[in-house]
Amino acid sequence: MKAVTLFGNEHQIMKAIEEMGELTTALIQYRDGRVTPEDVETEIADVRIMMEQLAFIFDEDFVDLEYRRKLDRLKNTLDNL
Repeated sequence: MKAVTLFGNEHQIMKAIEEMGELTTALIQYRDGRVTPEDVETEIADVRIMMEQLAFIFDEDFVDLEYRRKLDRLKNTLDNL
């Protein structure tokens, strides 16, 4: 992934932490009525981009397997309610 190659793993990991913090802040502010849904959606998009980079930095195949496993577990849980 070009951004990771250009900026490096450590930089992009720190950027991901920063973006997740901004999403956390936006969610709290949304809960308190201080920002719009669009503000939160913008932060979600930023975090989604960074999650793709983190998967690339770590083990993308393992991340995909875990993602599917956890979705299946959630589906089973919901199906049994």
